[in-house]
Amino acid sequence: MDRSWISSNRLSKAYGEGVNAFLEFAQINNPNSDVIPCPCVECINLIHHSIGNVRYHLFARGFDENYKVWYFHGETNSEVEVNCPDENRPPEFDYTKEMLRDAFTYVEKEPDSLKSLLEECDKPLYEGSNYNALSGLLIFQQLKGQFGWSDASFDALLGALKKILPSNNTILSSVYEAKKLLKGIGLQYEKFHASENDCVLFWNEHKDASECPTCGTSRWTKNTKNVPRKVMWYFPPIPRFRRMFSSPEIAHDLTWHSQGRVNEGPKQPGNNIDVYLAPLIADLKLLWETGVMTFDAYKKEHFNLRAILLWTINDFPAYGNLSGCVTKGYNACPICSENTCSQWLPKSKKVCFLGHRRFLTPTHPFRKRKKDVNNETENDAPKKPLSGEEIYDYLAGFENTWGQKKKSKKETSKKKKPKKKTPKKKKENSDERAKFWHKKSIFFELEYWKKLLVRHQLDVMHIEKNVCESVYGTLLNLPHKTKDGLKARQDLEELGIKPELQTQQKGNRLYLPPAIYTMNSSEKHLFYDTLSNMKVPDGYCSNFKNLVSDDVSKMNGLKSNDCHVLMQQLLPFAIKEVLNVKVRKTIISLCHFFNELCSKVVDVSKLGKLQSEIVSTLCLLEKYFPPSFFDVMIHLMVHLVREVRLCGPVHFRWMYPFERFMKTLKGYVRNHHRPEACIAECYVAEEALKFCSNYFKNMTSIGNPHERVDERIRTGKPLSRATIDFVEPKLLDQAHLYVLRNTAVVEPYIEQHMLELKDLNPRRNDAWLQSQHSRTFISWFKNEVEKRLANEEDICDSVRWLAKGPNSVVDKYNGFAINEYRFHTTSQDESRTTQCSGVSIVAHTMQVASAKDTNPVYGAVTYFGRIKEIWDLDYHTFTIPVFMCDWVDSRGVKKDDFGFTVVNFGRLGHQSERFILASQARQVFYVQDQQDKNLSVVGFTPHRMYKYGDCGEADDILEFDASADVTQDSALVNLDDDFKCTRSDDEGILV
Repeated sequence: MDRSWISSNRLSKAYGEGVNAFLEFAQINNPNSDVIPCPCVECINLIHHSIGNVRYHLFARGFDENYKVWYFHGETNSEVEVNCPDENRPPEFDYTKEMLRDAFTYVEKEPDSLKSLLEECDKPLYEGSNYNALSGLLIFQQLKGQFGWSDASFDALLGALKKILPSNNTILSSVYEAKKLLKGIGLQYEKFHASENDCVLFWNEHKDASECPTCGTSRWTKNTKNVPRKVMWYFPPIPRFRRMFSSPEIAHDLTWHSQGRVNEGPKQPGNNIDVYLAPLIADLKLLWETGVMTFDAYKKEHFNLRAILLWTINDFPAYGNLSGCVTKGYNACPICSENTCSQWLPKSKKVCFLGHRRFLTPTHPFRKRKKDVNNETENDAPKKPLSGEEIYDYLAGFENTWGQKKKSKKETSKKKKPKKKTPKKKKENSDERAKFWHKKSIFFELEYWKKLLVRHQLDVMHIEKNVCESVYGTLLNLPHKTKDGLKARQDLEELGIKPELQTQQKGNRLYLPPAIYTMNSSEKHLFYDTLSNMKVPDGYCSNFKNLVSDDVSKMNGLKSNDCHVLMQQLLPFAIKEVLNVKVRKTIISLCHFFNELCSKVVDVSKLGKLQSEIVSTLCLLEKYFPPSFFDVMIHLMVHLVREVRLCGPVHFRWMYPFERFMKTLKGYVRNHHRPEACIAECYVAEEALKFCSNYFKNMTSIGNPHERVDERIRTGKPLSRATIDFVEPKLLDQAHLYVLRNTAVVEPYIEQHMLELKDLNPRRNDAWLQSQHSRTFISWFKNEVEKRLANEEDICDSVRWLAKGPNSVVDKYNGFAINEYRFHTTSQDESRTTQCSGVSIVAHTMQVASAKDTNPVYGAVTYFGRIKEIWDLDYHTFTIPVFMCDWVDSRGVKKDDFGFTVVNFGRLGHQSERFILASQARQVFYVQDQQDKNLSVVGFTPHRMYKYGDCGEADDILEFDASADVTQDSALVNLDDDFKCTRSDDEGILV
């Protein structure tokens, strides 16, 4: 399209025709929008106006001559030839202008803040600087947020820079001025006043009310006006969705996004959360029913943005608050609801959740076993969970009552006299549904909510943590953690089950027989010793030596991630040789369930088997453990596979990222008298800096976690100084041969050499040919390359240098980082609290039964070893890092009955093949076997490379390979008649 008219006189005919053609072009490419970006010299596409206003601006102000490609109006780079910009112009000027253009895409009226920002863009930081005033301030502000500088320190820094820099500098001199300027870039929040008792939100029809229409309490604090009693800080999602699409890079990569969340303040509203969710629901309705017009900066087009809320992610108490269902008492399971199988334990004074046999197949023999569980057979089948539409119909007409009831002073007085107990009068018109539901959730106001298969997620993070604490607390009989004890044993008497575990009278004291699920003193010592002496790779988990105390029999300060690692990896190691074999197998099977459940890649065909395994495991737990063990968290495990089948992998739906975000929000608080305001202001400022960081290549986004290792670790980076050494020619040839065998460009030469050997020795078997190939290939390869070079054949440089061989002087290191792993030599590990020398590799190799075997078999074999030395082979123009390892002989590797891989480092082998490429190494670690100190159990380090590639930023909670593979077949649940719940090798407890 002709652009010569842009520089013409605005009163000329050519200019008028050009404006008309431009506006017609813009309307064709934006048919669904009533406004378009205005390209006049003042708006410069930052402000949207109607077609008529844009026409007026173009005649009154002129067309921006720097706007060469009309990509804001639908044109692409391929449609026009554009002159290259001035290379001497600082790139930051372009970045900041583009940033402001994207930030103010949907501003219809030019704000004063935009004028100020544009003025700062045109000012150099100082004469000769490559930065303008705005870009310089953004970099300083980013550093402030990244390192947590206080306002006072930042104010002092700006003042000092103002004095240090040349006198004509344009840097702002105070924090106040900086905040005032940058406030225009950030998205804002809204404040809504709320009733003190959470009855109502003062908005819409109650906007001007001074008292709560429900409870009558004043909106304002006592003896003051315009100071509200309670404030909700709301971050609207609609402008944030638009902002996400306003950046081309984010718009291109965008696949999902998170919703704004409400800061609840120091007092939780509980079921009254719906009062505070009303503004969010209103925005979600708008996003679903009509949508909002949004500009996609990547595709350069407008589209109608619609959004749907798939589900909520929260812990279990919040599950009840958001969904409205009961999460305590007899019907605490939100999936089973009124069909929850529960019973009251009179001595423990709590509800337990048994009856998992009903999830077995109808003909399963364990259903008929009375003695093993509750002296009853199980004939019921699990009921189908209520659908959203069934719940919606069930709650039709349910009246919600908001507000917290305040106790009178007489009720709260500690000195009040006891009153005679009188039966409570039943409320008139009491709703039977209140047994199962506290309220009808406000989310049902969303048209699509009742049609969703899963509306609220069971949080695997908290379930796993609670299950883990119950398991190790009961096994170790830890105070305040164990589910066993006097009251639990007395409940057995009340229920008439497990008579061998019931209390016995011995004199004036009660005797608790030793249970099969508790450890004796020697087993406890072995358990603690295994965990405290266990060395794991760097970054694997917390140092359990600091969390475990054998002297006082405690496990202190285990966080959610520690329980995650303990449950999925370390607990099977710690109980490998303790407890009864059947109980041990059941616990390991439970660990295996969580390991499979938390996989980042889900095989849908295996979910049925996983469900049957957890049902069988829960049935066995009912057989071994007392009813007090089975709280609602234990029961919820039976429903987790269902949610994986319906919603996908767990790591997209658990609380880990939100818990970390809560920690970040707490770090914003500087004024503890106004925590909400601190969080709101800091969040908005960080939100603006995140947006700005997309336009500066060297600016790190504050919210993104910093990697513990840098980019070079993916390709290889030494972790120590190099020591130069002359190595034995035999070892050097061995390393060189391995490099040649594992280099793609050398493969044709290997095939050629093997064919020549077969032609020369037609009667030799494969084992001899392979041995001869290993002995002669290096010299043959060198001669072959020289011969081809003499014939002037085209040989790539890498083959030429590989044929010459490595330098005999080798750089050796104590540590090397590659593929997100940090490796160390065994000598280096001895002085460290971590173990980074373990390696494994899967190799396709020739397997022979003996030296006389003439029919070798080719297949994949996993080798386990430790790094002896780390070499960096110098091939003159490039280097290749290799590990020299001590490999366990194949006869020293075995699988035990529990699926553990056990190796014996007293049986080393493969002395002629000690090297592997550093890039091939898979990191493992070794735990000393509890029974045979000469053996080691293999633990597998999780893969870390999933963090890169097209999947984008990933969760940093590690995914583990199962160290043990013990599963429960639902058809083979143990049916021993002589099974006893007590153990004879331990003393009981006198109470």
